Amino acid sequence: MTATQATVHTFCRYCLASFGVEVTVEDNRVVKISADKQNPHSWHDFCAKGRTANRLVEHPR
Repeated sequence: MTATQATVHTFCRYCLASFGVEVTVEDNRVVKISADKQNPHSWHDFCAKGRTANRLVEHPR
C-alpha cells in the first residue's frame, strides 16, 4: 500500500444482510470493494450490488 491508500472495514448498506466489506480508498476515492473474509456475515462473498457500489459512489451524476 502507498502512503495515501487505506483499507476500511465496514458493511454493505444495500440490503438487510449487511455483509462485511473491505473498502480500499486511495486519495479519498474508492478504488476497490471486496468481501471482508473475517466477518462472519460475509460468507466470503457478497452480492453484485455490493461489488459494484464503488461505481455508484464515483459516478459523475
